[in-house]
Amino acid sequence: MVSCGLIELWVMVKIYLLAAFLAIRELIFDHLCDKNSFSSEISQSECCKGPLRCVIVTGANGTIGSEVVKDLLGLGFRVHALVHGVHKNTLPVNPLLFLHEADFSDIHEVRRLTATLIKSVTRIDLVVCCAGVMLADRKIIDGIESHFMVNVMSQAFLLDRIENLFTPSTRIVFLSSATARCSYHQFGENMLSEYIGPYQAYAFSKLLLAVFVSESARERSWSIVSLHPGTVPGGLYRNANSVVRFVNRHFLPYLMRTPETSSRLVLHTALRHDFSNGCYYEDTKVVNVCQGISENDRKQIYQEVQRRIGIWRC
Repeated sequence: MVSCGLIELWVMVKIYLLAAFLAIRELIFDHLCDKNSFSSEISQSECCKGPLRCVIVTGANGTIGSEVVKDLLGLGFRVHALVHGVHKNTLPVNPLLFLHEADFSDIHEVRRLTATLIKSVTRIDLVVCCAGVMLADRKIIDGIESHFMVNVMSQAFLLDRIENLFTPSTRIVFLSSATARCSYHQFGENMLSEYIGPYQAYAFSKLLLAVFVSESARERSWSIVSLHPGTVPGGLYRNANSVVRFVNRHFLPYLMRTPETSSRLVLHTALRHDFSNGCYYEDTKVVNVCQGISENDRKQIYQEVQRRIGIWRC
């Protein structure tokens, strides 16, 4: 039996090695890609045409989320931005922007938020799920560990509650992470409350998210994908150790992908004409991040998420 300490150490080492590899790969990709062509593809997407479109953005005041909101406003979308924390008022003033405050670690606030959205929105054309937490200390909320609550469960519950507002062309995009590849796989009835350590909790939550997206595409009439938006320095690292926070604040912004580039990648994935339902993307390419997870485990994960949602519906 491998100890929890060794599992956490192994996952942490893999995450930092992967981050170094991705930083180099993304630097090359960002240098070689044609940014003007990228922007042109986004603006010419069929999803940007027709009457005023409505978008829901979770984590809308985060490092990437705020840029996504700005780009969507620039494309003429009506944006309902779901925000939380001290920086909730940093988004631009715009007649097409509507702010809603909610803490995605509190399912009661998410339930209240969904009631507000159902009253104020008549249709939803796009949902961009940017809310996330990383490297937090162990915290169990309503029987669910906080990484799973914020990164997966609360946003899955939100989608379930507002599903009646979706149109046949509605698309859903989750910001995931390549660290899902680094997760230690251990599935069981208590998987949503598991906490071996902060690195494993984050990586495992992103793996479960990729599975949830894949299974939702099969089980629901949703057009849904997830993607790794890039290794972007920012607020997601607020729970890291002091050395990582220092490097993140003073050095990494000059070496790694910018939030602006990440936002363009998110929107390109969301609006592309060859949208591959249920898939996980890295730098515009489909990657099988769930490889090695059996059909039974995939079904178990999806069913457990749905079971919890069913409890919260009551």
